[in-house]
Amino acid sequence: KDPAEPTEAKLAAVRALDTLMDTKSDFLAVQVLGQIKFFSQLAKKTRERSPDKRRPSSFPESAASGEVSHFLTAVGELVDKWGRRFAHGGADPQLTTFARVRQQLVGAGVVLPAPEAYQFVAREPSAPGDDPFGTAPGA
Repeated sequence: KDPAEPTEAKLAAVRALDTLMDTKSDFLAVQVLGQIKFFSQLAKKTRERSPDKRRPSSFPESAASGEVSHFLTAVGELVDKWGRRFAHGGADPQLTTFARVRQQLVGAGVVLPAPEAYQFVAREPSAPGDDPFGTAPGA
């Protein structure tokens, strides 16, 4: 949310959130639900044609439109991935909120990227035993 943070830091935060949700999906996902409205509002900005309207307040006016587009794409990927993942729930029934928000965005005309087109988040949640941080012995 901080305009002083560079775009790469914002993208890294989205990637880190995705990786951590992948590792502790249900626990962290429940916590992320507190910010789902924020993510939804960001995803809706992809519909805007005007660079000024498209740029979130968390970006300075000097931010390049490509940087803004990358960030909005990353957020869209995150919402799409976890909306698909929790379409049938999880350990906590609240998690279907991700799927509901994803459907609302699609219904509002937001084009979310297909999993095979993801550029910023992993395409699928990892399999049990995968080491997303590369910290396993010998890694």
